[in-house]
Amino acid sequence: MATWQGLREFIHGSFPVHGDENDLISLVFDLEGRTQLVFISPVDVPIGEGQWAQVQSPCASLSSGVDLPALLARASGFPVGGLALQGDVVMLRHAVRLADLDAEEFTVPLKTLTYFADILEQEFGDGTDRF
Repeated sequence: MATWQGLREFIHGSFPVHGDENDLISLVFDLEGRTQLVFISPVDVPIGEGQWAQVQSPCASLSSGVDLPALLARASGFPVGGLALQGDVVMLRHAVRLADLDAEEFTVPLKTLTYFADILEQEFGDGTDRF
């Protein structure tokens, strides 16, 4: 999967794709009665060589009155991802370099990030399965 196109083909062959438009792939994972939305897109990295991909999943929103310091503290112990604000939505985000990426190096962080994003949504969301 040395390229974005290679990763895109892998994703389409491995997961039920919810959408794929303008270099943004969306997946919806079923997590024991809950769902979690995940976005995957190419990302430009200004140093080094090779393409990267970003995996992100929404986990809270500012409009719900989320306690950002508590959310940041909770996520600080996660083995993948960091938090980013995209408009009103807090995203758990992770990036991978595609040049020498194998299937497991993509799939394990993807599933781990999805799981932890859902945990954050349950703990810091408004009580609904919004994302």
